[in-house]
Amino acid sequence: MSRRHPTGRDINGIILLDKASGLTSNAALQKVNGKAKHQL
Repeated sequence: MSRRHPTGRDINGIILLDKASGLTSNAALQKVNGKAKHQL
C-alpha cells in the first residue's frame, strides 16, 4: 500500500541527500527540484 502526499499525489520514490556543510537543507532541495523539473 502506497502512502499519499497531502495534495493527493502518489509518492513513488525518495531522495537521500548528502549536502555540503555550507548549504542549507532548503537550498539543497531547491537545487534537486530544479534539476528534476528540467529532466521531465
